[in-house]
Amino acid sequence: IFLPGAPLRTPSDTDAGVGLPRSPGQLHFAVKFATMVRETRERRSVTGTKLESRIQAFVEQCKAARMKVTPQRLLIFRALVRDHSHPSPDKIFRSIKRSHPTISHATVYTTLEAFARHGIIARLTPLHDTVRFDPMTEPHHHLVCVRCKEVTNIHEPDFDALPIPEQVRRHNTVLGHSVFVNVICPACRKAARAR
Repeated sequence: IFLPGAPLRTPSDTDAGVGLPRSPGQLHFAVKFATMVRETRERRSVTGTKLESRIQAFVEQCKAARMKVTPQRLLIFRALVRDHSHPSPDKIFRSIKRSHPTISHATVYTTLEAFARHGIIARLTPLHDTVRFDPMTEPHHHLVCVRCKEVTNIHEPDFDALPIPEQVRRHNTVLGHSVFVNVICPACRKAARAR
């Protein structure tokens, strides 16, 4: 396992199965990763210190979830933390690909999905895994089941009347708002009770 601060080791017979590089491509990636960690330490600042504390928390979360801490996972998490725009998997892939050309889009996507599944990051797409369409175009709100992903339209005057915060109105042109309420629907609750 490659951890920030851990020396880059060469594979030995006793290292089998602990995530050490096994191919030239993996070795290239591991060397680049070790260099990135060293350079990060050398230019520590307040932001760097905060980033490193986030990385350390990430390592602990991975351990708790029984996920290996690999160079690719650290690289992807670091890219996510550095980008404050709540990036898409594609944006993260493009930012990493420049310096690590051997990483694949599939690796980035599946890694982010694994992080979300283990509660390490949050998926901000309220409709879950895929784009969804709604034929109703007038303002309304949604209940979204986090288990079966069923989406139900709701018309709720209390949600319509939610005030938009002053700081949002001051800096933006508000076009409208829609509330997504994440729920466990009655069918999924019943199925869980039946187990």
